[in-house]
Amino acid sequence: MVTSDGVATHLFTETNFREGYDSEQVAATLSHVVATLEAYERGETLTAPITASELVNVRFAQTKFRTGWDQDEVDGLLDDIVFTLRAFEEQA
Repeated sequence: MVTSDGVATHLFTETNFREGYDSEQVAATLSHVVATLEAYERGETLTAPITASELVNVRFAQTKFRTGWDQDEVDGLLDDIVFTLRAFEEQA
């Protein structure tokens, strides 16, 4: 399981000459994830949490010949987050 702090401090490899994900879009999504995980970790209810199913369906713009974040690394972290969110959702 991942934690809000683990997501907030996670670093991705930057891509320049191969496809990556738009880092601003990924960062915005991860910010929502962090807020959701923080609420779950404190036992609080968030008015608009991101759900595991919403996260599975998130798509990011791809970059090429401009800086982005490594797709495999982002996808791997998102898979771990989905697992964690599902665990919290089952408890709720």
